[in-house]
Amino acid sequence: MHAALQALVERHDALRTTLHRRGVDVVQHVSTGGEVPLTEESFTGTSSELQNTILSFLDEPFQVHGGALVRARLLRRGTQANVLMLSVHHAVCDGWSAGLLQRDFVALYQAEAQQVEAALPALELQFPDYATWEWQLACEEPPGFWRQWLASGHPRMRLGGTEAAEGRPGVFRSIPLPAIPAETAKDMDSLAAEWRTTPANIVTAAVGSSLVPVFGKRLTIGVFAGNREQPELLDVVGDLADRIPIPIDATDTPTFGELVKRVSGCLAHARDNYTPMAALAPLIRANPERSAGPLLDVTVNYLPHRTRLHGRDTAGHLECGLVAEIDPALELRSFRADRWGDGFGLLDFQHRPQADGGIGGYLLYNSAVVPEESARELAATTNAAIARFVAEPALRVSELATSF
Repeated sequence: MHAALQALVERHDALRTTLHRRGVDVVQHVSTGGEVPLTEESFTGTSSELQNTILSFLDEPFQVHGGALVRARLLRRGTQANVLMLSVHHAVCDGWSAGLLQRDFVALYQAEAQQVEAALPALELQFPDYATWEWQLACEEPPGFWRQWLASGHPRMRLGGTEAAEGRPGVFRSIPLPAIPAETAKDMDSLAAEWRTTPANIVTAAVGSSLVPVFGKRLTIGVFAGNREQPELLDVVGDLADRIPIPIDATDTPTFGELVKRVSGCLAHARDNYTPMAALAPLIRANPERSAGPLLDVTVNYLPHRTRLHGRDTAGHLECGLVAEIDPALELRSFRADRWGDGFGLLDFQHRPQADGGIGGYLLYNSAVVPEESARELAATTNAAIARFVAEPALRVSELATSF
């Protein structure tokens, strides 16, 4: 166990990374050596007590400035299977990386037990390489594509919060999204194939459509992107994920199918002109209504129903392995933010696959601005919109029945 964890740390620079202030900036420092802080304890509790122990472990804060950003705890359960808990700060690990860490640890553990070399692909790049490249992009002038795209800006959303509340961070709370049945999810996959797009684009268009009564007919949604298109980034552990601003324009009362095509086209252009959100922030902040608070009111993160973790074997051939399902309750819960970050919005829709083939997830909202009643109604309205649009793709966005 200890040897496998040590090998995992040696393999990935992100696990040896600490953050330090340099003036107003924060810089990364990668140590040449180090170990994951591992504690061990005996555990004889029930399944419910085990769940609470895991949650308590995940809730333990990190010493972000100069401290380790990864820690582990082993629960020894006698004759039952032991439980290893690994907690990694989001600054050096995204959802894709969580799958990589699981894959690599299992391979390293098995190799240690059998006294053989682990069959893992060599790493061409590390997280600091990606961070350096992204920082260089952020220091350059954004392409004219983005300046034209974001020049008109977009108004702030109003959901009953006061102006004062919108200017400061608050408490983010999480509520479950109503489940989308497995049959609807299957129909959405078929529709995506027919339209030569992705289920994620269908979900993004449906979320935007359901919010038209709140925003008006023009809004911008931040779509999560894994930034793993390049083969050499497939095995890199780190926080490579970013938000891509996608405009939703329903001024000409398009059908839902037409809106999905627009979203798909916008996302394709955005990827061709990829620029980190850090570089786009000044363009968005130039809008007087965006000088403070969230850069984007709404973000959407759709985890594909049959997500596969792509990687390469030792011979360099592409291979796939299913990503282990993550219980949304363990993934993100309510938390307090002491400042606005570029990734925080008022509403964050997280759609996740379910064991029965359906789609669930949760809505994270800033309770200082968005009343709970409004958030719950939005959660219900959005997933109802997805189901209805999948059933009636020729329906015009303006015809969507909503109580908002």
